[in-house]
Amino acid sequence: MLLTVPPEILIAIIRALDRDTRALRNVALVCRALLPIVREELFAVTSERVLEQPYMHPYFNHIIELVIGGRPILSLRRYLDLHSAYCLQTQPLPKLKAIRFVTAHPRFYATLPPELYTALASLTAVTELILCWASFYNLSHAQSLICALPNLSCLSLKEVKFFEGPQTLQSLFLLDIINYPCSAASTRPRLTRLSVVPSPRSSASAEIVAWLGMGPSAESLRTLVVPYQSITAHVVLGHFGSTVEHLQMPLRDLDSTVYSGYLDYYTNLRTLTVFLDAYNACQGPWYLLAPFFEHGISAEHLHTITIDVRMDYPMDLRSAIDWAALDRVNDELDEAKFDGLRKVVFILQWVDRLEWMPAEGEWDAVKRRIEQGLYNLIDAGKLEVRFQVVREVRVRP
Repeated sequence: MLLTVPPEILIAIIRALDRDTRALRNVALVCRALLPIVREELFAVTSERVLEQPYMHPYFNHIIELVIGGRPILSLRRYLDLHSAYCLQTQPLPKLKAIRFVTAHPRFYATLPPELYTALASLTAVTELILCWASFYNLSHAQSLICALPNLSCLSLKEVKFFEGPQTLQSLFLLDIINYPCSAASTRPRLTRLSVVPSPRSSASAEIVAWLGMGPSAESLRTLVVPYQSITAHVVLGHFGSTVEHLQMPLRDLDSTVYSGYLDYYTNLRTLTVFLDAYNACQGPWYLLAPFFEHGISAEHLHTITIDVRMDYPMDLRSAIDWAALDRVNDELDEAKFDGLRKVVFILQWVDRLEWMPAEGEWDAVKRRIEQGLYNLIDAGKLEVRFQVVREVRVRP
């Protein structure tokens, strides 16, 4: 029977498993017809260690994202050895588009071999780099890795830091990185998408973003994401502006995001996503939601607004929303400034680790109350309300 199902539907079903490894393995055992589709998904994201295993060679053509790091470092010797770097440069990886570095150990980056940079320079099809919990010696050290990929267009930074420790240890790390390729200002990337979670304990993200903002990315950036968990969004927003068409940001740092003028230059926004904490957990940003739409953004080209509310613990759904603030948003979005608006999406979501679901009928009642509060949008056929449980993916540093 599965042989009669169109491949597009089978692919959609497999992808709905959200890369659950155990589930994918079980599905692969159902029948031979599903095995090729499961392999596509199962090997799409893999560790760099697979490059050293001969039995993995037949599956290299499935790899879309390569994860480097992600395991505790048990010694201070070079983690990514020369053999892995050589394989990365010489083995065919036709679908490889993204590379993710995942580790917090500062010695990891100080001991990456020069051969790795040569390998990265050969990966002309790779357009995305993700750095999670990275710890560099200084800005030049970080620039070396970012500039190694010649056609980089998408960059994600999460909790990137500069190493701070005893002077003797810093000197030791400096000796390790002395042979790193120098990154010239002329080689800085021309990004179309940038996602940054600034670390409140380090200036690294702010310095990297400032460096990017003084280069070609200032003219090429189209999508800017400051994720929900970010505390200091203004250190990112202040370096870009009129080229950005798609902006996602938390409404948390009130003065910096609404009244400081950081968003005055974002005059070509097409889509805007605003992240909010549940009202029961954080009331302040809700009071600024309507003024944010009134004063904080340009709406000349804006066609979609998403209000994304995150719940961090079980609660009555009604208490997650400031209903008076929602009424004010309804009035504001009815102004002539927003005549070009096509859709407003209101999302209330929580992660599956809460192991909780609202009481029966609760979300229907809350959905009706949201629609009553945003009645102008309902009348215009522009409102979409969603409740969703998000699977939380944890990657060990």
